[in-house]
Amino acid sequence: MIAFTEIGNGNLEKAWPVIGSLTRTVEYMGLSVESEVYQRKRGLLSDSSSLPEPRDWLEEEERRRIFWNVFILDRISSIIKGWSPGINSADVCRRLPICGGSWFHNEPAVTPYFGNWDEPAVKNSHGTSPYSVASNAGGVNGSASTRNIRASDKATGDISKIGALAYYIQSIDSLCQISKSFLQPAVDFTNRHEVSLWLTKFKELDLRLVHWKMYLPQQWKDSGVSRKIMPGVMDPSMTLANATHNTSVILLHERIAYPDSELLSLNLPSHFSAENCLNAAIETANITTKYLGGYPSARAVPPQMGICAFVSARTLLVHSQYYNTPLAKEFQNLMDNLTDMSNRWAGLEQADQTNKAPNFFDQLFHSLQSQH
Repeated sequence: MIAFTEIGNGNLEKAWPVIGSLTRTVEYMGLSVESEVYQRKRGLLSDSSSLPEPRDWLEEEERRRIFWNVFILDRISSIIKGWSPGINSADVCRRLPICGGSWFHNEPAVTPYFGNWDEPAVKNSHGTSPYSVASNAGGVNGSASTRNIRASDKATGDISKIGALAYYIQSIDSLCQISKSFLQPAVDFTNRHEVSLWLTKFKELDLRLVHWKMYLPQQWKDSGVSRKIMPGVMDPSMTLANATHNTSVILLHERIAYPDSELLSLNLPSHFSAENCLNAAIETANITTKYLGGYPSARAVPPQMGICAFVSARTLLVHSQYYNTPLAKEFQNLMDNLTDMSNRWAGLEQADQTNKAPNFFDQLFHSLQSQH
């Protein structure tokens, strides 16, 4: 809560040490690994840091959700600052959280393990989402059978039992991995081999994003509006998941969509990528506008939604400037949404004050203003 609050308040430098400490703590306590496959670390001294066995499935799910919230914070900090995540996906051997309805009604179920991005996308290209199978069930130290998972169905898990939070975890990890493996590494664009590897990575990541959206259950493609339970209401986590997915599409495609001087000599599908960026930004504007309009003005939204609105608004601005076209009306909608998010975060009492301290959403708004 402290880390999320510091980010939302705009005190980012105060948030990073807290998040760094949390990422080490969950590993120290063994929360990044399921209890059924946990193995004590072999150190110089005996390991007494791990927690006792959970009393029941609810306590295990609580621990699981604590870990995933730290995981989300770690990914947010990595995305904002551009540094490597503190929690390595390959070291995570955790099942995705169960859907909220089953948790609320005390209906135990076994969900799939979190997928490992290091596995080639081609392995997952025949009928399942690259995130929907237990690609990490073998974990860090071997196959499922060597890690004492007691039944094959338990090793695989039931994908239908995950909910919006699990899809959000997948989407924010994909955004982080795009930043880490595609945006951050330096590329010599005069070197044909490096360019080939760069484009291959682009195609692989793009395929993952396409598959994620393709294999979403219908009720989640519209952020939960078409659910039988609470129809017409947008689920907060799924709204974030879809907006984050659009942000991933934008960040993956934008350098090809709006090539700088380094890339002008390459034959790139720039107009195709620009169309993808434009559509993703407009969809995010529509998603955030609809979500904010359907929820009470006193209800705050998480900083992640501000990131999605910021990236989309910036893309609309760049698209207009690069291709010399009129600025899409959705740009102003996104700016208005950031103002709304800022007011919600500040609270009803502070929203109308002219001297209120700028929070995270204000910082994003002013950054866009300076670029306009």
